[in-house]
Amino acid sequence: MKKEIHITLAEPRGFCAGVDRAIAIVEKALEKYGSPIYVRHEVVHNEFVIENLKKKGAIFVEDMEEIPKGSHVIYSAHGVSKLVKKKASDFNLIPIDATCPLVTKVHKQVIQQNKKGHIIIMIGHEGHPEVDGTMGQVDNKDKAYLVQNLGDIDRLRLKNTEKMSYVTQTTLSIDETKEIINKLKEKYPDISGPNKSDICYATQNRQDAIKSLIKDNELIIVVGSSNSSNSTRLAELAKQEGVESVLVGNIESFDLSILLNKKKIGITAGASAPEILVKNLIKKIKSNYNVLIDEMSGIEENVIFKLPVSSLIMIYTKKNDILLLHRADKKGYWQSVTGSLEPEESPYETARREVFEETGINPDQYDIQDWNLNHEYEIFTHWRYRYPPNVCKNTEHIFGMELPKKIAITIAPREHLEYEWVNIKEAKSKVFSWTNRRALEKLCEIKSIVS
Repeated sequence: MKKEIHITLAEPRGFCAGVDRAIAIVEKALEKYGSPIYVRHEVVHNEFVIENLKKKGAIFVEDMEEIPKGSHVIYSAHGVSKLVKKKASDFNLIPIDATCPLVTKVHKQVIQQNKKGHIIIMIGHEGHPEVDGTMGQVDNKDKAYLVQNLGDIDRLRLKNTEKMSYVTQTTLSIDETKEIINKLKEKYPDISGPNKSDICYATQNRQDAIKSLIKDNELIIVVGSSNSSNSTRLAELAKQEGVESVLVGNIESFDLSILLNKKKIGITAGASAPEILVKNLIKKIKSNYNVLIDEMSGIEENVIFKLPVSSLIMIYTKKNDILLLHRADKKGYWQSVTGSLEPEESPYETARREVFEETGINPDQYDIQDWNLNHEYEIFTHWRYRYPPNVCKNTEHIFGMELPKKIAITIAPREHLEYEWVNIKEAKSKVFSWTNRRALEKLCEIKSIVS
């Protein structure tokens, strides 16, 4: 007869928005450009994910010289240095950036502070690609120093310390960085840091969850690869509290003997570990035990990084009537159909989706044409919260869709208050964005309209 074992699943666990985004970028690149697609370093630190992407045609390299000239290259979620980007340019490579937006935020902090003449202190682990990429934003190596522990601070011998800033590797534990930051401030009172911690929300949430998980369990199993910083930190946190923990990267090689005499265990997964691995682990445990499963209550993560790329679709009739929508979140703001790309979408796919969502019009019934017109513009301050930190600009792709005549549409009430069909001259005076006016001008060009 099988023994009974009680499993509590941590919440949240597994993939974060940055990892989801990075994997989606690789998959979308394979779909769009075909295989092979080259990726500089493992796009995320999980062997299961990497093997799956290899099967689909991704090739992971450490040295840019390994990539044939003219190829696409994807930068991993951990980010890359200025030198790597220069090599990509030198080798005529076409870069696609899958850097986590929270890492990009840290890069921008480093660049800004370095321009002000600050010495940069990076709190992190030597050899981690995120650390290499962040420190690689500083050209002068005498202006950037790595601190891994308190001893490294004691060994620092710096001159002209009036201008100093620190940043942290996003996947370190808050407890780990707190002690180091306090000592830095003690030794260098003028040192400045970011307004908020650089620790990413996913790292913090998973660490908080494991602190709750260890209270009632005899063993903590962390699903994740050994080269995943956030996964190894989770296992370390459990051990620091005196609870046995084990990091499991390969489910097939997991030794069930560790469960002997255990009645209650907790399972979590690092931010780069897919949920399928947790399911496979439970399946393996069920082969030897009667399993009771509870899922702890925890923070529900709904973070999705909006890509700073969008589509605008000019809907018009043969008689040049223009469809405009009145925004619900900004009264007085009229516009054409618009929307941001989802991680796995092309601008054309976004155009089709937004037409249906915002008007109820079936895009299969009409021809949506790519006008091959793109605009880059500053994102309005009141809408920047929707995007990754420090993203200020958006690239908009312009499409057109002609209808035989004016029709009634079904607006999305959360998005818009009302709609109107107006002539081109009125539309130009009514739309709030200059890109929308440019789209109207493009329509006039296409149809040889003088307005």
